[in-house]
Amino acid sequence: MKEYIKASLHDLDAIFDIVQSSIRKTYPRYYPKEVVDFFCDLHSKERIHADLRTAKAFA
Repeated sequence: MKEYIKASLHDLDAIFDIVQSSIRKTYPRYYPKEVVDFFCDLHSKERIHADLRTAKAFA
């Protein structure tokens, strides 16, 4: 049985590392460097932080 735990601001660094490493490992197989860089910027630590804050406001 899988257990899902809602992310919190304390998980920011781990989430950022997972997202960035996933983009950097997978996207270059399908997209040019400029697109990979775009998605890395799109999923910056600041944006993830804002998403976590917004999700907490709706919890």
